[in-house]
Amino acid sequence: MFAKFFDTPVFVDGAWSDLKDILLFATDEIVEYSYTKRWSSVGEFSMALPYRKELLPQLKINGIINYDRDWLFVQGISHNGSTITLTGKDCKGLLDLRITEYGGTSVAGAEGYDVVSGTTAQCVKHYLDANAVIGDADIEAYIQAHMPTATDSEKNATRAAMRARRLPVSWNSESVSGLVSDSYMARLEYLSEVISKLCDGADIGYDVAGVFGTLHSHPFRLTLLSGTDRGFNQSANPRVIFTPSWGNVRSMTFDHSVDELYNMIYAVDVNESTSPIPRGDMPSGVMRRECTVSVSVSSTDPSTRDYFAKYALEQVESNTETHSYTIEPSVSGYGTDYTLGDIVTVLEPATGNKYNATITEVTKTYAQGRQDITITLGTQKKKPLQKIVNDLISGTARRR
Repeated sequence: MFAKFFDTPVFVDGAWSDLKDILLFATDEIVEYSYTKRWSSVGEFSMALPYRKELLPQLKINGIINYDRDWLFVQGISHNGSTITLTGKDCKGLLDLRITEYGGTSVAGAEGYDVVSGTTAQCVKHYLDANAVIGDADIEAYIQAHMPTATDSEKNATRAAMRARRLPVSWNSESVSGLVSDSYMARLEYLSEVISKLCDGADIGYDVAGVFGTLHSHPFRLTLLSGTDRGFNQSANPRVIFTPSWGNVRSMTFDHSVDELYNMIYAVDVNESTSPIPRGDMPSGVMRRECTVSVSVSSTDPSTRDYFAKYALEQVESNTETHSYTIEPSVSGYGTDYTLGDIVTVLEPATGNKYNATITEVTKTYAQGRQDITITLGTQKKKPLQKIVNDLISGTARRR
């Protein structure tokens, strides 16, 4: 299996580099490879090649790799005289390079936020277009609306600044729609996080992948995806049931935690007024887990009241009670019988209980001629660094 290595895409003469024009080399000499792909968030990879000094000039930070149908974005290169190791993220990581800053709002009192409503797909496309796929027509419309009295030099500086934010990513019109009625308020958040939250709320996933030779102006497409129900309580599709007693599981770990659960939010608005907002039913006693967030709009203004509660809830959306299974299948079925985003069933031999859960993460590992697959079902605890970044990302850090 060959890995193909590409240079960094650049925007020249109104178009992005075509992938076939920036191919550097291909090799099947892969010493080790590990890639964790996630249903609605950015994945990470590591790839080791045999050390050859002639390879080093051809390996590019911010370059692209295609291997085993995976599209990867290189962010680190190291070598020790024995191997060359490349690390980074999948091409969803391109969206980590942008924050949601462009665009105004038509919602009075929500200045400083980019507010959008519509289907989930329309919301995602809005933030993608405003922060990564910024067309010349959009730039001119922005200048006309926001800079009518600016000088030519000021307008040209704005044009250059907005064009510099473009990424080699395009929208796939074949994406699923998600929720019929969705909305979001973005404020200086990473574009990847905004899209992840919108997808999680709509129970869908997304991917960013390349297509050889067909998208000269946009090498990579963002596609919203829906999974397939393969659980035990449906009959439309072949069922997928994991259980050690059937011999299709090498190992299985179950994790259930409330370490990340906050279900009573005290939201402080722009006027320092505090509003208690429960997640779901009103919790009480030891089941009640409180936290505080700041939201820079009014909680009483009719034009922002509904958005206020929604945005406050979004600040703790990823802090939930977690239920997850980590499974090493003993029978190869990934990519044929099931894939990322599908709903499958876990049968616990000790209790006989059946649990349906979405495959939210898949890790592929290649080493010494062997391929291993680990799948994760359900919701996981966030890593400490992820928690800190999410808390600080838009100036609404949680106070405990």
